[in-house]
Amino acid sequence: MTKKEIYEQITSEFVQDANIQNLYNLNPNLSYNDQFSKFSFETILFNFIASILVVYFFLFKEHKQEIENRALEIQSGNTRWYAEQAKLFQFSDNLVWNQDALRFEYQPINELNRIVTYASATDLGNSVIVKVAKDNNGFPEKLSPLELNRVQVYMNQIKFAGTILDVVSRDPDELRLSMEVYADPLVLNNDGSLLSDPSVFPVEDAINDYLSNLDFDAIYTNTALIDRIQEQPGVLNPILTSTEARFGTQAYQPIGSFYQSNAGYMVIDPNSPLSASINYIFQ
Repeated sequence: MTKKEIYEQITSEFVQDANIQNLYNLNPNLSYNDQFSKFSFETILFNFIASILVVYFFLFKEHKQEIENRALEIQSGNTRWYAEQAKLFQFSDNLVWNQDALRFEYQPINELNRIVTYASATDLGNSVIVKVAKDNNGFPEKLSPLELNRVQVYMNQIKFAGTILDVVSRDPDELRLSMEVYADPLVLNNDGSLLSDPSVFPVEDAINDYLSNLDFDAIYTNTALIDRIQEQPGVLNPILTSTEARFGTQAYQPIGSFYQSNAGYMVIDPNSPLSASINYIFQ
């Protein structure tokens, strides 16, 4: 607030006070300046108070900003912090202890050596699991054994004392689905490609696009997938008859409504391609 704003607020409340009105015989319909001289004791006092308060507000604002800035520098140790720290890992660079900040950090920062593009952290109660992956043309890819080992060493060095970390980088979970798509024969070919461009398969592209754009370690849902397919040209009514997922060599498990991937990302099982999983029905 400015000094003028503070002064006007003080004087306005002053003339509106019933006791003050009786004491000074004030007219509540007139402003303070209409009833008091700028040289009066009251005016000088209110100007003095406004001057003090404006300095107080300025110092408070500065102090608040200093606290907020400091809060951003303090390590919080929550799951989001661990995920963000994983992305700051620099392959082949040494960590340096910063005595002022009381933390390990890279000096200098080298963006080219940061290989972890995707990361998430989940609190399991007695430990924290950190999933990491690098980027391969816009899609997650697991780290090599050497890269993962170095990330594990790095995370254990910067972690909070007493925290048990499990840093993993895994092959994608695999999705297998079966569906019927009621389609418009004026838009799609029998194989699901566009009549106007047989190189484009809208339904298959929508499924792959949904999986590739799913946030890292986000939850897959059948509803969101159907919504994405429903938006495609020539699609009248898509019906998922079954959806299953697995991690590694585990057996496939049916997906009821949603699925949390073990790796943090998913792909279509190459042994069950979409071209063989989608049955187009033309009306």
